[in-house]
Amino acid sequence: MKNPITISILAIIALQACAPSEPVEEITSAEPPKRDVAFKGEIDPKFVGTWKESKNALFYTFDKAGTYAYKGTVNTQAGPQKIDISGEWLVDGDRLVLRPKGDDATDLTYKMDGKSLSLKTNGLVKLEFKYNKQ
Repeated sequence: MKNPITISILAIIALQACAPSEPVEEITSAEPPKRDVAFKGEIDPKFVGTWKESKNALFYTFDKAGTYAYKGTVNTQAGPQKIDISGEWLVDGDRLVLRPKGDDATDLTYKMDGKSLSLKTNGLVKLEFKYNKQ
């Protein structure tokens, strides 16, 4: 019978040889943590009006009372999907803060140049959308 200590040492060496040399990224199906965004800021008159997204039939309409509507249709793999969201809006520095009815506030970083508006998502996924004032 072989020495149990020798067998243990050989098992440890074998396991270390099979281990990856770099850390392995763990993939989970859990949603990323939700960002806590405070609904604060001011109504900025330069946002008031209707803005059309340049690639899709999507429209933001911001009114001077601080409410907004986001409507339109997006083409997806499952076919056209209608969008109809409304809520409240404020501007806080370089962020457009939106609070959809029945949901938590979210923010988008914006850049405005005359009648052109760029909105970038914040958080883990970074997407940019361009709108033109109608």
